[in-house]
Order: sequence, then C-alpha cells, then structure tokens
Amino acid sequence: MIREEAEIAREKRQYLEQWLASHREASEAAPDVRQGLELAQWAEDVLGNAPADMTFEPHLKEQLRGELTSLQIVLPPMPLYDRGQISQVFATNSTASGSAIYTQVYQAGQEVQTPGVTNWSNRYTAEYEAIQCRHKRHEMVCEKLGLLNPRRVDEFDKAWKAAEDGQGRWLTQENAGIAMRNVLEHVKGDLWERARCRHSEAMTWRIMAQRLSKAPAGTVGRQTLLDQKSTYDTLHRELTDVAKNLTSASTRDIGSLMTRLQDHLLIVLSSVEL
Repeated sequence: MIREEAEIAREKRQYLEQWLASHREASEAAPDVRQGLELAQWAEDVLGNAPADMTFEPHLKEQLRGELTSLQIVLPPMPLYDRGQISQVFATNSTASGSAIYTQVYQAGQEVQTPGVTNWSNRYTAEYEAIQCRHKRHEMVCEKLGLLNPRRVDEFDKAWKAAEDGQGRWLTQENAGIAMRNVLEHVKGDLWERARCRHSEAMTWRIMAQRLSKAPAGTVGRQTLLDQKSTYDTLHRELTDVAKNLTSASTRDIGSLMTRLQDHLLIVLSSVEL
C-alpha cells in the first residue's frame, strides 16, 4: 500500500512531467508558428499597403477569417508565467518540503539502527545532497547573502570550508559548529535590523515576516517563512551542541547540518524582500 505522503509526491512529479511534456510539444510547434508569423506579417503589410483602387476577391475575407479561427483552435493562448514567482515557489515551498523529508530520513538513519533503514537513509540523503550540488544551491545562497549583507558571503564560504574539513576530530567539529552557527545568527541579526522601524525596537520572527515577507498573510509562502523559526531553533541548538563539544558529531552529521543550514538560508532569503 502506497503511503499518502508518497502519493502526494507522485502527484507533484506527474504534474511537473505533464507541464514539461506540454512545453516540449509547444517548443516542437514553434518553427511552424514562426513560419506562420512571417507569412502573417507579409499579409498584413501587403494588404495594409494596397492601393486605394485595388479590390480583392470577395471570398478572401472569409478565407482569412477561417484561417484565424482554425489557428485559435489549435493554438490556444498560453498562460502568462511570472518567472519570479515560479523561482520563488521552487526556492521556498519546494525547498522546505524537500528539506523536511531529508531531515526526517537522515534522523531515521541515526535513530533506527537496522540495516534496512540505515541503507535507505544513506542512499536517499546522499541523493538529496547530490541534487543540491547539481542545482548549485551553494551559489544561490551566496547570491542571496550578497544582497542581504556582502560580508555574509565570505562568512558562509568559511563555514562551508569548515564543514568540508570535518574529519571526526573534536577541534575540526568545534570549528565547523561555530562557523555554521555564526552564519545562522548573523543572518538573523541582519534580518532583524532590516525589519526594525527604530534601532532599539524589540523584534520577533513573526514581526520580521510581517514586514519583510514577499508573500501576503495567509498564504503558503508566508507560512513557509514562519515555519522556518522552528528550523532556526533546531539548527541553533544542534550547532551549539557541536560547537561546545556536547555531542559527538560524525563527518556525516556535519555534512547534514550544512545541508540543512543551506536549505534554511535559501528558504528564508528567498521569502523576504532584499
């Protein structure tokens, strides 16, 4: 029996596949449309510039109208796509759902010590991390950080390097935890400053979202940003444990923390006006 969560994921996959199939069909028809456009431009020009004493056969109007009607039937208007909104949904809502799955799958691999679960967790978390790499998630986050505060780009790169250098040694783990937590805290501080109306104003995540969010109240986009407060708290707690050597973090644990931090930054920074 298929899980309901998997059924929803399948529905999303089928919807996107159908959209791409329609896009391919439209792309394949484009050469014919371009040729038709060239003829239409010629027809408009020649008919519009016809001498006043020039007459055309009576059935020509019916022929032209019939052609237009047939084109309107086989070429219905395509919807207007807002590229900015499309990119935002993929960067926020889609990243949030993917990150939630990744986090739970990774945690299951750590907590349920059975070969089946461990192998399943290792396989699919590694695939997710590879997808992040193919989608150039690191570069996307750096671009957003540069818009928020250019100093955060170098800070994030240093945290990335510290996470890559993690080899299970306490000192390396501590440095990685501190570097990643610094990015997390400093980005939040930058957002707080942007949201404040006066320097000393007390700030909360909800107020920040209310003032900076691109998405209106009551939408999925706004809720996605609000939900990142819980993600922030969890990441901060886990990174503090690593930074203070309160927990033994494996190389995989460090890599997973960076994966989740990267997702969190992309979601939040794509959700607010920069």
